[in-house]
Amino acid sequence: MKEARTASGSDPASSRPWLRRSIALGSGLAIATALALAFVPKLPGRASVVRFIRHLSSPDALYADRAKYAVAWNPATAPPGHRHLPRFPIPESVSRQLFPVDESSPWDALTYVKRLPNVDTSFKFAEHPGGSFRVRTNSLGMRENAEPMSARPDLRILVTGDSHTEGVCNNVESFPHVLRRELAKAHPEKSIEVLNAAKGSFSFYNYLGTLEKFLYLEPDVFVVAVYGPNDFLDVVAPYHYFEGTPRKLGYAAYADVVEKMLELNPEWLAQDGLSLKFFQHYPEEIRVAVQGAKAAVLDIEELCAAHGIQLVFVYIPGMFDIDREKAVRDPSLVALSRTLYQALEIGPGDIEVHDRMGAELMTFLTERGLPCVDVHRVFAGRTGRFYWLEDHHMDIDAHRAIGEALVPVVEGLRPKGLR
Repeated sequence: MKEARTASGSDPASSRPWLRRSIALGSGLAIATALALAFVPKLPGRASVVRFIRHLSSPDALYADRAKYAVAWNPATAPPGHRHLPRFPIPESVSRQLFPVDESSPWDALTYVKRLPNVDTSFKFAEHPGGSFRVRTNSLGMRENAEPMSARPDLRILVTGDSHTEGVCNNVESFPHVLRRELAKAHPEKSIEVLNAAKGSFSFYNYLGTLEKFLYLEPDVFVVAVYGPNDFLDVVAPYHYFEGTPRKLGYAAYADVVEKMLELNPEWLAQDGLSLKFFQHYPEEIRVAVQGAKAAVLDIEELCAAHGIQLVFVYIPGMFDIDREKAVRDPSLVALSRTLYQALEIGPGDIEVHDRMGAELMTFLTERGLPCVDVHRVFAGRTGRFYWLEDHHMDIDAHRAIGEALVPVVEGLRPKGLR
């Protein structure tokens, strides 16, 4: 998910949410083009969605200087945080071919893309209570109304994730903020800070970079929230580049279907559908995606251990993944999912691929002794949809439930700030 091109400090409550996800980056960025979605200001009573094509250099041009950059990485001698996920410093020109870098998401040497700092913008959003929500960032580009505490708090928690963690909601409604409030109520004698450093379009490479970028803040706990329905997709293209292996065509191999989906439901395509189509078309890339995810986990784990940081994961599924597990399903979601799956030309054997990859990742976390909040279980037995229908991101009920579920997990770590 990417933010709309709205100037910092403006208040265009007539804008479509700032959701724009580069839908072909993870699927290979192809040979000539990548497809992305952009949302523009609403006309009264209807949303306007525009599509644009970004022309890219050929794979040969992209890989031309790879060997020159790659010599900087030797996993056998690399420090913690650099031993498992193929990764070495790359310039902005290369980052632009692998990550959705543009004027609304500037380049960053560690996270590759970053949120604009000092944003204060409101967006019309019919499903949100009051019909709108406000996006604010601090000088570090975090989804925070204020700067990190100048005096070190008793407990500092750093959170990263993609647009679902960043929140299609007011800052105070996101699960990092729910976590802070609940911990503060349970430990009123302690000063507690939870920083939401998530950003739309982030995936495993960006999560590792976020930890590196904010190590100077000396967090006690690092929370990584993985959104399965596109995080696995988005790790594939950079993993191939850094590993030096060829990428798949992605969108170019089934452009006609993607074009049709852009007209039918671009929000779901960006949040779930494009990944389903990619892994259906290229099932051999499932292994690559999970391998990249596990390698990132190992580097994050080692970097945390080297700095005395305790690590927690959250696994977030998609809206239809949750609905399929309900004893009593939502008829409207059943009908909508059937329509979208048919239009995308995917079958019953394809739709559970994210849950399978997520289960493998969570098993890996368990084997490593790393706590993980499985949002499937958080939502189990609860009533509600937990996702906005307008754009398929988590709603504020979902954020509240996840924030509350994280409290006993963090307390169970017995961080020194709560002792």
